[in-house]
Amino acid sequence: MSKKSNPPSKTPHSKQTVQIAEQRTTVSGPIPSADEMARYKTIDPELVNRIVSLAEREAANRHKMEALALNANIEISNKQFSERRLGQRFGFGIGALGLICSVALSWIGANNTASIVGGSTVLGLVGIFVTGQILSKKDNSTS
Repeated sequence: MSKKSNPPSKTPHSKQTVQIAEQRTTVSGPIPSADEMARYKTIDPELVNRIVSLAEREAANRHKMEALALNANIEISNKQFSERRLGQRFGFGIGALGLICSVALSWIGANNTASIVGGSTVLGLVGIFVTGQILSKKDNSTS
């Protein structure tokens, strides 16, 4: 006679609990964690010093590059300021010369010509100034 084994009974409220543990380690930067450094030291005692030296050289190079970029930005800003100032001086000179010519033309009796020279000088300078301001705002908004 053979015995039949009954399958385990399943009760509707039986629960199984499973626990999962996860450990993550994140290292930011060129220097590994202390545990990894200790393992590197067992491989080669000089390896830790080489890694730290490499990180120091990399940081020094990064600082040097940031300083160069900052100095370049300062130089560009100074050149732009100088160009604006030169443009303002030329604009003032052209405006003053146009108005002087207009007064001189008016004095000798060429009133129509004086008004054309004076008006075109003022309108031209205002137009260039306004156009320059609009273009400058567009450049600043895109960069």
